[in-house]
Formats: sequence, C-alpha cells, structure tokens
Amino acid sequence: MTTVSARGPRWYESRNTRILAVTAGINMFGTGLFLTTSVVYLTSIVGLSPGHVSLGLTIAGLVGLSSNLPFGYLADLIGTRSMLVHVNLAQAVVTVGYLWVHSFSVFLLLASGELFLANASSALRGALIAAVAGEHRVQTRALLRAITNAAIALGAMCSGIALHYNSRAAYVVLILIDAASYLIVGIIVLGLPNQRSSANRGARGPRRHAVKLVVIRDWRYLSMTLISSVMSIHGALLQVAVPIWIVYNTSAPRWSVSLLFLLNTAACALFQVRLSKYANGIPAASRVILASGIFLLGACILIGYSAEFSTWVCLIVLACGGIMHACGEMLQQAGGWTLAFDMAPANYQGQYQGLYSMSGGIANALGPVIIIPLVTSFGATGWQLVGFIFTVTGVTLSLVGRASSRLYEANSHIAGPLSSEY
Repeated sequence: MTTVSARGPRWYESRNTRILAVTAGINMFGTGLFLTTSVVYLTSIVGLSPGHVSLGLTIAGLVGLSSNLPFGYLADLIGTRSMLVHVNLAQAVVTVGYLWVHSFSVFLLLASGELFLANASSALRGALIAAVAGEHRVQTRALLRAITNAAIALGAMCSGIALHYNSRAAYVVLILIDAASYLIVGIIVLGLPNQRSSANRGARGPRRHAVKLVVIRDWRYLSMTLISSVMSIHGALLQVAVPIWIVYNTSAPRWSVSLLFLLNTAACALFQVRLSKYANGIPAASRVILASGIFLLGACILIGYSAEFSTWVCLIVLACGGIMHACGEMLQQAGGWTLAFDMAPANYQGQYQGLYSMSGGIANALGPVIIIPLVTSFGATGWQLVGFIFTVTGVTLSLVGRASSRLYEANSHIAGPLSSEY
C-alpha cells in the first residue's frame, strides 16, 4: 500500500509571507489611527481651514504620483528590501513632523512628502511580493489586502478615543504611535531577502547601472495600467459618492454610510483571499475582471434606484448594492494583480510594479471628478452611466489581458514566461 507523505507547509505559512503579513498589519494599524483623525486634527487643533486641507491633499496626491515608477526602478537597481527600509524610516520622520504643523505651507510640505513616500512604499511592496512570494504572489497580495482592511478598521476604531477627547495631547499620542509603526516595520522588513533585478544581480561598479527602464516602452502594460486606473475609481463610490447620495437623496438613516463601510471591510477581510484563486493566470484574470465590471454595474444600478424606496427598503437595496460593490471590487483587485504580475518580465518586476501601483493614485484623483458630477446632475441615470463606465473598462481590460495571454503563449516556447525584452 502506498503511504501518503505529510503535507508541507502551506504558502501562507512561509517565513516571508508571515513577515509581509505582520508588517502590513502594523503599518496599516498606524495608518488607520491617524488617517481617520488627521483632518480633524488639522482643522480643530492646528487651525487650518477645510478648504486649505482639501487643496493641500489634492496637490500632495499629484506630487505622490511621481514616486511610484522611480522607486520601482530603484528596487531593480539597488534592492527592494533596502529601499523599503529607508522609505519606512523617512515616513516615520515625516509623520512626527505633523507635531510642528503651524501653517498651510508646512502642512503642504509634509502632506506631499507623506504621499510621495506612501506611493513609493506601495510600489516597493508590489516588487517585494513579486520577488519573495513566487507562484503564490496573487494570493499573498490578497492576504495582505485582507489584513490591511482589518488593521485600518481596528486603527480607526481606536482613533475614536482621540476624537472623543479632541485634545492636542490625544492627537500627539496617535501621531507618535503611527510614526513608531513605521520604525517597527522598517526593522522587521530587514528579515526579508534583498532582491534586485536578475538583470543586475551580481553586478558591480558601473555595471550596476545597466538596468533598463523598459516599462515605458511596453504599450500593453501601459494600456493595462491606464484602463485599471479608470476601473479602480470604484473606490470613490464608497468613499465619496455613496455618502453624499445617502445623505442628500435617500430616506436611509445617516448611519447606513457606516454600515456600507463595515460590509465592505468585512467582505474584503473574509473573502479577498478566497476569490483570488479564481484569477490564477492571465486568461482566468481576464474573465474575473469581466465579471467585476458586471458586478459594479449592478451595484451602481441598485444604489441609484435606492432613492425611490422608503427607509427600510432603501436600506436593504443599499446593502445589496454594497455587497455587489464589494464583490466587484475584490474581483477587480484579484484580476488586476494577476495581470500586473504576469504581464511583467521577471527581470524587471520592480519598475513594472512601480508603474502599476500608480493606478490607485490616478483613480483617487479621477474618481471624484468623474463620479460626483454624474451622480449629482443626473441622479439614477448618472449612476447607470457610472456603471456603464465599469462595464466598458472591464470588457476592454479583459481584451487586453487576452491579447497578452496570446503573446505569452507565443513566447513561452522561446524564452519562458514573458521575455524581458518583448
């Protein structure tokens, strides 16, 4: 009789995955603490006007977009872990700087530095996952997103203590905890391998500068990132459009805004990893993204028509829309991660993940500009138009993925997974 050997450790039990998970949890807990209180701190304690805070964050967001690709390139050149350690140390310094904000100019400088480094960290983490997670990189990214959602929610709940007291001392404690979280993460990350591009590995002296910036010539990847940026505006639905819609256009109670946030956070924490298995490979990812566009269309239709119903029916319709939104969001994320990893040459994952990480920042800038005018001007019809945008981008992104899959198959017998010079 054949005996079955003991099963080895699962992918999420590896040392590298545990380190990534712990650092994501610590980092996002600190972010959740300060993120949910920063506007209140800046307006009620520092004395800045809401208009100045909004303007500063908009400018800082644009500045932040300039770091993704350069830091992804530096990850290939110098090493992902080394860059991430230094970025975390810099984030700790910038965060502590908020203790000395006294004017709009200082706030703008700190906010720009903060988002510049946050985008750099996002690019480096994508490259680090590509380097150390192997064939389970999409599942690893899904796991980290689930942990991120849970950690931010926990941080946001703890920040309620500072909001209750609304004193400078309370906010100082939050800022210092947030800064400490970056220092702790920087130390823990040292336990990961310092991966460089295989095209640069082992090089010395001038040869270390031989890494090429190839991603800017890869029109397929550029197209995929741009389309993903448009599709990723689904984040603005929950953060901006839905709260405005509920408060000014429906009979639902105001606390239903928090309910939808809770549904979204819980769904991502519980099901993001499970759904990611359906995006294994470019063809599967293309199908998942197509399904994502349909789910997001359904969510928009339900949210738009919620204004037609009485309080409790409206609340049920909104909850159903929120669930469909969460499903569409998780599927889009899983499919997008697969395309981002699998369409990138193995030799240049740093710069490719750096470029792809820009899609979130671009979406944050585009989302309110696209969605708010449509929803506020056209009501339910506007919501349908927003849903149509998701469907069109889902179909387009799926086609880009399928075209890349055919290219992958054509090149696989020559150079293995996506030749570094295609």
